[in-house]
Amino acid sequence: MMNTKRRFRHAVTGGLALAVVACLTGGCQDAADTLPPPEVKTVTAYGQTLDESATPQQVAYVLLRSLAEDVQAAQAKPPRREDQKQANLITWSVAAPNTIEQRILSTAREHAKDPARFQSLGENRKKEIYRVVNQWAPIVAYYVASFDQDPETAMSRMHVRPSPNGQVTHILYEVTPDPTRPDVDQRRTLDIELVKEKGADGKEYWRVARVGYIGLGTRPTTQPAGTQPAKAE
Repeated sequence: MMNTKRRFRHAVTGGLALAVVACLTGGCQDAADTLPPPEVKTVTAYGQTLDESATPQQVAYVLLRSLAEDVQAAQAKPPRREDQKQANLITWSVAAPNTIEQRILSTAREHAKDPARFQSLGENRKKEIYRVVNQWAPIVAYYVASFDQDPETAMSRMHVRPSPNGQVTHILYEVTPDPTRPDVDQRRTLDIELVKEKGADGKEYWRVARVGYIGLGTRPTTQPAGTQPAKAE
């Protein structure tokens, strides 16, 4: 059987089946039932208050911390399931549900014989959004040892690439499997895409729409069950 490190590495390179990828974060689709509805609001975690004034770097820092804790809890022997659930909940809270939903629908329409039927995710909205968010931990798992826990240090390593319209920002973060043994060939650049999402209060918040790597086809599959996989960017 494939060992844990190899399974996580295959997740990074897109080699795992969707069902396996989803289960690596310890909950598969059933976990979506225990989560609150996908919504955009102020989040407080790891000493950061992610309100309408929070920067993309602050949101990215919280995401990196929650993903690292998710992976570390899953890899513990025995696995720390409660810690994993809490970390997964934080990841869920900083996701951009509206953008993710629209991308799921857009991808579904591209491959559907009847595109008109994909106008809404309906009662499956939460599960389908979670299907995407739940892949982020396996995508980064091989590199979490190089994630900085100190916010100032972590944010100082981030390279910010904002869009001209100010509605999208990419945070680039160099990672390596073992920071104590740097190997240029093992380095990758993590790409966290953040977008402005409007909350129920009418305010706009930076939230995470995608997690991948520069130069690797590791875009999470963003489509309802039964449709073709999304093309890697």
